[in-house]
Amino acid sequence: MFDKDKRKILRVLLRGKAEDAGSWRIVLGKHQLKRSETAERIFPVKRIYRHENFRYPAHSELDYDIALVKAATDILPSNFIRYACLPRKQTSLKPGHYCWVTGWGDTRGGKENVSLAEALNQARLPIIDFKTCRQKKFWGDRVRDSMICAGFRDTEDPPAACQGDSGGPLLCQLGRDRWEVHGVVSFGPIGCTVENKPSVFTRTAAYIPWIEATRIRDFFLH
Repeated sequence: MFDKDKRKILRVLLRGKAEDAGSWRIVLGKHQLKRSETAERIFPVKRIYRHENFRYPAHSELDYDIALVKAATDILPSNFIRYACLPRKQTSLKPGHYCWVTGWGDTRGGKENVSLAEALNQARLPIIDFKTCRQKKFWGDRVRDSMICAGFRDTEDPPAACQGDSGGPLLCQLGRDRWEVHGVVSFGPIGCTVENKPSVFTRTAAYIPWIEATRIRDFFLH
């Protein structure tokens, strides 16, 4: 999530699949998935902007795997809700820089009978350089320059994004109090942890022009 225009327009980075914004809700400040919590806040959705070039599953590639979701009302911070910033256009993180991924995805790593976690999980993952992630034994040409890889090479139960985490943020700390959303969980191996198959994220910095253009378009629809 990030704030823009003095918090008048607030959006969440997310994989978008729904055309009907009214069928969705934004839930923030939530930790336990299956029960209500005093800290959580629920906001109706006003608009969903899915990237116009996103073609999955009609095409197998996961390019343009990003969407913007606009809340119908302002979202204010609390003790359990904080803003995260967008990175600057085409910002690149150094290999080895550690970031955090969060989600309620599967934690067992099995290839069948995937089940969501009851409590929000987080994992600290190192950034993997683009050339390495493009090697054949990694993801090859499935990884584009609009994506970013993070994770570990071994399979001895390292943390990773998993099935059910799609659309979750890759948050990176740059400076004492600055957190940036550098990625959105896009894809990974079936089973979560497979040797030389790190988690792959949509690289937010590659879509800053699209985000800004969408923000301007939304302004005129207000």
